[in-house]
Amino acid sequence: MTLSLKGTAGGAEANLRAGLKGRVDDWHAAGIDIELGLQGPDGGKLLQQLGFDVIPIEAVAGGNLQLTAKGVPADGMAIDLAATVGASELGANGTLTLKEGSDPEYRATVSANTPDLAPLALMAGRVLPMMTGMIPADLSLEIEGVGSAIALPSVSGSISGTSFEGRLEGDMEPAPGERNRRFAGELSVSEADLRNLTELVLGPDQWFSAGDGSSIWPVASFGAPLLDGIDLAFDFHAGRLLIDETTEIANADGNLRISPTLLRLDGLKGAFAGGSLEGSLSLTRTDAEAALSGRVKLEDANLRQLVWRPDNRAVASGTMDLFLEYEGVGRSISAIVSGLSGGGTFSLENGDFRGLSPQAFPLVTRAVDAGLDLRDEKDSRGFRQPHVGRQPAVRRSGRHIDAGRRSPERPQRGGGFRKRRKSSGRRNWILRPLTLMPISR
Repeated sequence: MTLSLKGTAGGAEANLRAGLKGRVDDWHAAGIDIELGLQGPDGGKLLQQLGFDVIPIEAVAGGNLQLTAKGVPADGMAIDLAATVGASELGANGTLTLKEGSDPEYRATVSANTPDLAPLALMAGRVLPMMTGMIPADLSLEIEGVGSAIALPSVSGSISGTSFEGRLEGDMEPAPGERNRRFAGELSVSEADLRNLTELVLGPDQWFSAGDGSSIWPVASFGAPLLDGIDLAFDFHAGRLLIDETTEIANADGNLRISPTLLRLDGLKGAFAGGSLEGSLSLTRTDAEAALSGRVKLEDANLRQLVWRPDNRAVASGTMDLFLEYEGVGRSISAIVSGLSGGGTFSLENGDFRGLSPQAFPLVTRAVDAGLDLRDEKDSRGFRQPHVGRQPAVRRSGRHIDAGRRSPERPQRGGGFRKRRKSSGRRNWILRPLTLMPISR
């Protein structure tokens, strides 16, 4: 039996040729040969005709689809697919097995590329970050599954110049009592920006919104999460994990989980500022509000890489250990930052603070206790004095604080310096601030 159709449907040119060798009531064992071609001026409408729930947009031009299926369904049919929507391309080839009374089985190799992901995401009802410009993507993957169970044994590609590879498996149907479909696997990327990861939960372009003049942090209310109905868990690796434009963690490893209301990074390990870093981060979304919490443990960090460098010279040096726990809640990034609380400790070995007047500590402390107005330009004059040479110890008129040379019998008044000795004989300093002050920026 042969069927041939040619014409137009919804403005798209359609061409179908189908052949069947065998009985119609036993088509699982019959030989099938199908060729389908669709071409139209609107790629979005073409996807709608194929049953996809998409929003047609003007940015997507014409579309084209070519599909062939040949073989016996019960033994496995060879499938070839080629499709274009605008400038985006998709290709796939593999097998599809349809046995009577059994779930469908499939296996395929898929490749796809697009000059910009944003229009495709908008068609699916998702707004991607726009301030970063176009988002080119190139993807190759292997896919296999039985029924609703699906696995991607190999995934690789690049998005906006960032390469990635990994694997993923899960189920297209949510577990009983759950709303999200769960997937787990491994993900390795050349570079990841922690700010972009948080926007999966906080909404797009949160870090590009402006402050209101009273804060340098974005004050825009959180938007709609970028994920919907998906819960992802990865063994995560990033060659570079960016915190901001100038701060990064090298060779970061951890356990990453992402859902519409949760971003969690547990067991984070990496190299930072010449030392080793461990930590965790959790960002939980509840309606319009988000809660942030986490901890950081830093060992053997080079203080020169962390402090500011006027005239390209670090104002302090030494080897630092740090432990910090923090938490905050708010309806914007600015609100979370302003409400951050927590605590921790840090220790400094062989420390040297250049250009820092030891007399500034009691002066600023008395000003805070007296309720005086504190301003950056005035406070900084109390802390900075011209530095000439290296002073072996702190005097009342000293030009800098040499923490590595302080005497244990003479703790620094006001500054809270205290020296302790380890069994190794190394000098170890702890700075304990006497007063915590909010500093405007």
